[in-house]
Amino acid sequence: MKGTVKADTDPILDIGTKVFEITDTRDGETKAGVPKVVCSLIVLGGADKGSRIKHTVNFFPDGHDAAWVAKAFMSAIGVDRDLVTNEFQYDTEDWPGRKFVAVVEHGDYNGQKQNKLRKIRPYNGQDTEVPF
Repeated sequence: MKGTVKADTDPILDIGTKVFEITDTRDGETKAGVPKVVCSLIVLGGADKGSRIKHTVNFFPDGHDAAWVAKAFMSAIGVDRDLVTNEFQYDTEDWPGRKFVAVVEHGDYNGQKQNKLRKIRPYNGQDTEVPF
């Protein structure tokens, strides 16, 4: 028998600054019931160009220590914010096609090496991968 089976884990990217594009989103909840969206991403340049990974954004309630993370991510991908209420007005189905820049670091989850996206910021159209 011949065939192919996708790996259960993402490829491990090189450490460094990369430009990503969201290709798909899937809404869900964490085990604790916190709303989340899993973003499918593709790397747009450099040695990892074309690599596909997932990135999860958790929507913690106001007052939670990590509530700022989803807001910073939405700001980086250009989600509109109401100027009067200062609330983000988002629809995760509109996120595919949006680009952003992030620093890739390596982390560990249950003994498995994984990609960690840090310092996420808007893509200005001129960003390129920083050579190391």
